Amino acid sequence: LLTAGVAFIPVCFLAAIDYQVTQKAIESENALRTSRLVSNTRRTLSFLLLERRYALQFLVRDNPLEDLNRPGRLGEVLKNLQESFGGFTDLEVVDAQGQQITYSGPYELTNFDYSRQTWFAEVVDQGRYTSDVFLGYRQSPHIVVAVKHQPPNGPFYVLRATLEAERF
Repeated sequence: LLTAGVAFIPVCFLAAIDYQVTQKAIESENALRTSRLVSNTRRTLSFLLLERRYALQFLVRDNPLEDLNRPGRLGEVLKNLQESFGGFTDLEVVDAQGQQITYSGPYELTNFDYSRQTWFAEVVDQGRYTSDVFLGYRQSPHIVVAVKHQPPNGPFYVLRATLEAERF
């Protein structure tokens, strides 16, 4: 009995230590995998939003305000964005006073005054804006990306796009 006890006690002690070390290793490995997954997801979403913002910046540099205000042109631009990138719901042009000039999309959103909106103040100050997911006037989850453009011969204007949140 004494010989069995002397042999059994160290085995139990080593088994308990091995169990604790293995448990900590598994927890650490799971935490590392989760951290890597979250980091990769964050980078992917950041890249997708940045890509959409760059597309808007290209559009405002490539299309003068007169073209974007021309009937049907903003709809053509939206259609091209939807076919090329996907995820765009609508586009609108907002003047320097925060008044919506042109809208293209599936909703009846016309003649909005954004002058008191926080996103408008930020895009005026920073030159760009990307929102969190929110409901807004549409009462459906969406993300807004807006860029400011300062043409050499006139006041600035803002191109604002709505992205479908479901895609993200």
